[in-house]
Amino acid sequence: MRDAFCSCRRNTWKRPGEFQYVLTIDPEDLQAHYNLMLCYNGWGKKDRAEEHEKRYLRFKADESAQAITGPYRINHPEYNNESAGDTRTRFGSF
Repeated sequence: MRDAFCSCRRNTWKRPGEFQYVLTIDPEDLQAHYNLMLCYNGWGKKDRAEEHEKRYLRFKADESAQAITGPYRINHPEYNNESAGDTRTRFGSF
């Protein structure tokens, strides 16, 4: 399975390990979860496919909030979690 390839959009091919690597950097990456769901479905690994489908749907729902919060986050990068750095300096330690 490690060396197996899965088909992605536009006839490109990637190893599932590449998507897993993306998830080590960004565990909420929609494309990685979606593509892993497709790969595992194609290989008949329904339990793994369902795991990534749940995460994909969860994070997809969060993405719709970007339309609401996006303009504020663009104008106030200091409150953007991805650029916040150490939150203890702004909010005190918890």
